[in-house]
Amino acid sequence: MAWARTNGWSAGPFRGIRDRVVVASKFGIVRKKEDPAFRGICGRPDYVRQSCEASLKRLGVDVIDLYYIHRVDKTIPIEDTMGAMADLAAEGKVRYLGISEAGPATIRRAHAVHPLSALQTEYSLWSRDPEDQLLPLLRELGIGFVPYSPIGRGFLSGAIKSPEHLASDDFRRSQPRLKGDNFKKNSVFVKKLAAVAAAKGALPPNCLWHGCSPRVRTSSHPRNHPAQAPRGECRCCRSGADPGGTRAD
Repeated sequence: MAWARTNGWSAGPFRGIRDRVVVASKFGIVRKKEDPAFRGICGRPDYVRQSCEASLKRLGVDVIDLYYIHRVDKTIPIEDTMGAMADLAAEGKVRYLGISEAGPATIRRAHAVHPLSALQTEYSLWSRDPEDQLLPLLRELGIGFVPYSPIGRGFLSGAIKSPEHLASDDFRRSQPRLKGDNFKKNSVFVKKLAAVAAAKGALPPNCLWHGCSPRVRTSSHPRNHPAQAPRGECRCCRSGADPGGTRAD
């Protein structure tokens, strides 16, 4: 699978192997060259099309297999954003549609416009809120789950011994879980995880998915091209059992 950023790189490596890779890309995060710290969100229909056209050109492909809303723009009705994405699918410029960091109500509304194939959201031993509302919802709607930060942004690996181990410009320094007393308290949990892993002759990351939930099996790595899957079901993110998600609407 090739994950390409919308502000990203040329897809020279795809030449000659396009039929063997799944290309997933996102839109919705707006940045400014003059202000690297700026991070806006845009879900306007015209921006959806503009972003897709630009990604297709940069990637050097005719179609994006899985196209995500990176973040939901609360100033634009989700129906408008999804409508523009559905138009791209109808035109053959994207094959499957996804959404990232959306809550239950937003997912239902988006799915009503065009079937969603994937929800991407954070999920790990210390980010288990997807299990409360979204696992049942995604199971009901048949939407796949693509988790990110399954190792807690690296912290659950045990490799980060103190905040000073992070570079001065590392965004994780600003996260409450890794600041001050929270770092110390969470480190106790990591030590317990490491002990469990050691008893099994493994490393902490090897134990993480087994510890999250016995009801959830998911994979972000495809074994088949999504074109072989039915509408609304993308093989690159389809789960074998329960999917999940997170974040409030």
